[in-house]
Amino acid sequence: MAVNDSFDGIFLSVAQQHEGGVHELLDTFFSFLCRKTDFYTGAGINSAEKLLLEKFNKYKGQSEEEIAKKKVNSRNVKERQEKEENEKQLSLKSKKLLMKKQLNYSYNHK
Repeated sequence: MAVNDSFDGIFLSVAQQHEGGVHELLDTFFSFLCRKTDFYTGAGINSAEKLLLEKFNKYKGQSEEEIAKKKVNSRNVKERQEKEENEKQLSLKSKKLLMKKQLNYSYNHK
């Protein structure tokens, strides 16, 4: 089954009603599964646990990929900022050196 973001609005609405954050949201969700579905009893506890871990690990992998991308992007931004700062410093040094040479030239040719 393909990931479907059409439920994001509903899930965000439910999540926003849980002041206890993810812990409280998960408690509500598993309470719902226990009370209103055969999640725990249909195929047995072991099957329910296995399914839960399969889905957890599926999105854990995607999450880890996203974290890795963010680290690379963050590193690239930091490197770019450092490069820009180094270029500014080099430019300032060059300007100071040029001004110093011009002052020396002016002083020597009076």
